[in-house]
Amino acid sequence: MVDAAWRNLVVTGRAFKFKEIDAQSIPFEDETFDAVIANHMLYHVPDRAKAIAEIKRVLKPGGRLIATTVGEDHMKEMMEWYRRVHVSKAWESFANPFTLENGPEQLKPFFPNVTLARYKDNLHVTELEPLIAYIRSGIRVIELSEEELSKLQVDLEKELKEKGRVFISKDSGLFEAVK
Repeated sequence: MVDAAWRNLVVTGRAFKFKEIDAQSIPFEDETFDAVIANHMLYHVPDRAKAIAEIKRVLKPGGRLIATTVGEDHMKEMMEWYRRVHVSKAWESFANPFTLENGPEQLKPFFPNVTLARYKDNLHVTELEPLIAYIRSGIRVIELSEEELSKLQVDLEKELKEKGRVFISKDSGLFEAVK
């Protein structure tokens, strides 16, 4: 991702510096940055409170944390598909430790001014091959047998034929937290 960011920004001619760091121990002085962007990553951080405290520390007064994440209903149809075909019929989504619903309670101890902007969107999939490839690329696919995956594909083919699309909810947004 750092390489992709460099490739996208090098063409601007500005002197950006890129560095991979641990958000729980940011190697910069206090009050260094005007903004910190945490793009769909805080849910991966083991000690989020420590990371959020570090982000606050390196922000200048009035600086902003922009943190994107997903909501609890993100791609909910996919969980239903898995439940429908999985032999045990039990399929719980991964618990997301930083969502649009639980993010405010995690940010407010560090940032008293937190706002949320939800991005209203959804997917209308009209080609099954990329959707099946996406499903097969997921970490949870190992829990499904080839028979279950085949049944899922048949179900999705039927839905696509009947409705002309496969609908998938998206639930994402961003928090803006001001120091």
